[in-house]
Amino acid sequence: MKLIRSSKNIYIALGFPHFPRYLYEIRIMKLKNFEAEVRKVLQGEFMKRCQNLKSSNVIFNPFFYILFTRIVELFVIEEERNEVNKVTLEELFYSRKSTLQIDYSILIEIFRRIEWWKSRENKQYLISEHMEDILYVVYRIGDIQDKIDECILKYFDYGVKDVYYTLIKVLIELDDEARNQ
Repeated sequence: MKLIRSSKNIYIALGFPHFPRYLYEIRIMKLKNFEAEVRKVLQGEFMKRCQNLKSSNVIFNPFFYILFTRIVELFVIEEERNEVNKVTLEELFYSRKSTLQIDYSILIEIFRRIEWWKSRENKQYLISEHMEDILYVVYRIGDIQDKIDECILKYFDYGVKDVYYTLIKVLIELDDEARNQ
């Protein structure tokens, strides 16, 4: 017997030629709710600090960092031979935290060295003028990633790949909004 992996395949197996349109509409509506929740997670002081960094053309871009980590996760999901379940997704989140999370002590050391280079070479570095914003954003990224993880798990049943592509769309849009503010 052939393994049926999605609700669309169930409808086809039962003899219905088309996936009911109202189920697509429900899925799209749920993904819009997911999008709104992710936007809410990334708003407030975090967004304000990101806008400060964007307007200053500082090398560190928090939206790109979050986007990059989620693209890596999506790549793993796309390469998975079996259907991804919530346990697999939680393991993926754990792997991200242990390998891609910024080590705060190294970041502090980098900023300490920038200050040392600045004083030794009598040279001004743009990044040193925005250390407060960078440190705030970096310290918040872990919490934000955790909240995004919760949103992904909450909307998991509406298609993990669709959820990830929606997340990527939101991150790109927020990055544009931060640049244009």
